[in-house]
Amino acid sequence: MNIVLKVWSNGVENANYALVTVEPAYVLRLLEKVKVAQEVKARYGHFHQLTFFECGPVLFGGELIGLETDERLVLDKPLFISVDRQAKLDCVMLKVTHEEVRWEGYIKHTDLRWETAAIPVSVLEEVVGVRVGGA
Repeated sequence: MNIVLKVWSNGVENANYALVTVEPAYVLRLLEKVKVAQEVKARYGHFHQLTFFECGPVLFGGELIGLETDERLVLDKPLFISVDRQAKLDCVMLKVTHEEVRWEGYIKHTDLRWETAAIPVSVLEEVVGVRVGGA
């Protein structure tokens, strides 16, 4: 399964969307991080986010039908993005809260920053059929 997210950036032309390949093992790893965030929030009553450096989604440009108004599009079929439509990324960070995950970083060799729309925990839970607990 793939999830396509809108991307916001400061001047990046070829990075309108982010493609996240959602494999069950990766989703379980994301949900473990969400669980830690939920436990921190439950224990201390306040919580901002956890940040992890990791490989991120594939950012690409062009038009994609279905994301005119939505921030997220779940695709059951594979989506191939040619290399000439992909942006090269640097300093990719996964941001995890008790409710969602998202990515941010820079376009390689620039100071152009980007960030994706978030994927709610409920969407990740549906992928693997596991519930991590309450927010």
